[in-house]
Amino acid sequence: MAGTIEKSRDGAAAPKAATTLRAKRGKSGPALNHRTLVGHTRRARMRSRIITAAARVFAERGEAALIDDFIRAAGVSRGTFYNYFRTTGELLEATISSLKDDAIRAVDPQVSRIEDVVVRLATAMRMHLRWAASEPNRCAFIAKMPVVGPMAEQRITRDLKEGLQLEAFRCPDLVAAFDLVVSLPAQAIRRMASGTTDPGYPDAVVALVLQGLGVAPRRIREALKLPLPQITDYLV
Repeated sequence: MAGTIEKSRDGAAAPKAATTLRAKRGKSGPALNHRTLVGHTRRARMRSRIITAAARVFAERGEAALIDDFIRAAGVSRGTFYNYFRTTGELLEATISSLKDDAIRAVDPQVSRIEDVVVRLATAMRMHLRWAASEPNRCAFIAKMPVVGPMAEQRITRDLKEGLQLEAFRCPDLVAAFDLVVSLPAQAIRRMASGTTDPGYPDAVVALVLQGLGVAPRRIREALKLPLPQITDYLV
């Protein structure tokens, strides 16, 4: 009996046990990873569902919205809601952040490859206005909330500096130019949210911005004639 035990310790039974253990680990590892991945995916979808509903609620009620409004709009339980957000302020920040990220993801891949800085900036503004207006609830929400994030600020500043250096833009101050590029489209979104604009309104806004930057009328007409790339929508 002792010899059998000794033999198993020296390599007869031990390798078999180790092999069995490795087999079990090999089976449980991928299964565990799959369950983890499914769990993360479900959480991401639920979070997106709540944020999408929140954009509608904020558009309708603004910051006066109550947690019950979001729960009702998203069709989730109170417990589920609190698993993701503790306050309406936290949800508001998440919704604004999501819109900032979506705006960049929807526009930047198509415009970043454009070499002409005038066409690049014009296309970015035209696409952003079209993206905002493509979903009424989102347009209404953006009209009430600031949505210029760090990434958008960086890209706008980059294009303005390049345009000034190349003398494609002629304006006396970079900060003033930035405020023009940001504020006029923001007002345009508020106007579009009211439903009182015609189809040519977004391009008229972009033309005014380019005029303010000192772009020649011929260049403006050429930039506005170009077809817009396809927009990938991430939020809704």
